[in-house]
Amino acid sequence: MDSASIEVSRRGKHAKTDRLDVEKLLSMLLRYHGGATRVWSVVQVPSLAAEAQRQLHRQLLALKGERTRYVNRIKALLVGQGIRLEVAADFLTHLPELRLWDGASLPDGLAARLRREFACWQFVQRQILELETERRTAIRDSQEPAMAQVRQRQRCHLFEEMASLPLRDRSACGAPGSGFRACRR
Repeated sequence: MDSASIEVSRRGKHAKTDRLDVEKLLSMLLRYHGGATRVWSVVQVPSLAAEAQRQLHRQLLALKGERTRYVNRIKALLVGQGIRLEVAADFLTHLPELRLWDGASLPDGLAARLRREFACWQFVQRQILELETERRTAIRDSQEPAMAQVRQRQRCHLFEEMASLPLRDRSACGAPGSGFRACRR
């Protein structure tokens, strides 16, 4: 049972005791067993295997959020000095070239902090790439019906992207004899 689905009186103050909670839960339990289906929400606890499968996606989301925080922190440090620069793999090559508004180079402390922040960004970026590779491999190699659906949707999505591109002629995509078969829905 989901604790958030328990009815609570919103009028005025109400007493909060264990005895009142037990009475409320008991009356709701009797209503539920009497056939009332909207008494509360039933929580479906996932199996250990299903929960384990979700960890890759959750970790990937967390790392992408962390990467965004590093990018925002680096950009904020630079913008505070009047400098705009995208954070990419070649960031460190541009660092010695950066100049403040008056033509002076970056202060040593700021440059060192930017290098440290960028090293953290690189570490997180490598982890993201590793997890994305692991995810692609799991999708490709899995024999589960759910993964077959994921593969089918990826093919359809790829086809939709290709269909939205301007084409020189019909033979560029899906025309008979072009060697490309369209995705069936």
